[in-house]
Amino acid sequence: MHRFALPAGALALTVLVAGCSSPLDDKPFAEWLDHDPPTWTAQASGAVHRAATLTAEPPPNQPPLISPDAGADQYVELALRRNPSIRAAEQRVQELTQRIAQARSLDDPMVNVAPIGEMAETAAGQVGVMSSISQKLPTPGKLDARGRIAAQDVAMAAQDLEQAKLRVMADTRRAYWSYYFTSRAIEVINAERVLLEQFRDAASARYEAGTAQQQDVLRASVEVSNLDNRLITIGQQRDTAAAMLNRLLDRHVATALPTPRPVELSQLELKLDSLLADAAQSNPSLQKVRDRIEAYRQRLKLAKLNRLPDLNLSLTYNGVADSGLSRVADGKDQ
Repeated sequence: MHRFALPAGALALTVLVAGCSSPLDDKPFAEWLDHDPPTWTAQASGAVHRAATLTAEPPPNQPPLISPDAGADQYVELALRRNPSIRAAEQRVQELTQRIAQARSLDDPMVNVAPIGEMAETAAGQVGVMSSISQKLPTPGKLDARGRIAAQDVAMAAQDLEQAKLRVMADTRRAYWSYYFTSRAIEVINAERVLLEQFRDAASARYEAGTAQQQDVLRASVEVSNLDNRLITIGQQRDTAAAMLNRLLDRHVATALPTPRPVELSQLELKLDSLLADAAQSNPSLQKVRDRIEAYRQRLKLAKLNRLPDLNLSLTYNGVADSGLSRVADGKDQ
């Protein structure tokens, strides 16, 4: 009796595919996953809700689907335009920019008018109107220091914006390549499953013909079941990566995404010294530290200038009636 055995190459490929795992680290997504627990209970309700009981249909008026030919760069470009954290950082920069002119401007002039009614009585006549206008003039250098502080606040907000962009770019690329890897893995596993089914059918036919043992059929069936389990696991990983991409793009997490197109691998020549030099020169976190140091210097300068008194110019006008008690009064007795 001849014993039927699977080709060694097919078994090796099966073990390789079944044991492969994503080269991408899922830890950066752990914080996001914590916000989406598998079950939760609403307040004042004893019912336990599960994600599987909810409809996964995206809401209406969804943005157009991404082009099937879109790669990582296209996803990053779209994320930079739509991500809420970036738009919030941009709004913050605009708000702080508008404060620079206010910080460098003089205080508003003050106008004082005495209430109308019983006014002071002089020898020349009764005082009819008492008014004044005043303007506060800060010590020279204060307005400049305030303006520089406001400008440094804008610079730090701009670095926060750059940090948000880099974070979104990194998260988008990580989610995209996780989505790409799982999509390609599913294709490979499906192709391998077709081969194993053929081997299983052939082994079953040989077993029925009495030319193979039953363990050959069982082993092929076990390998097919293992691939089915692997397909379920990788399918869940792909759904998670797609949800992360949609969230970064400010879209409903259930919005369909096209299957990523195959890419050609290329060699990258990266040198650690040059990367460290570029990071030290261009990293937003380091630049923000420099801007904060400069802001503290300007605050120290302003604190020293605040010890000096400011100048307050004022002009006062009093209107006096000419029907005084004394005919010789000239109004100098006020």
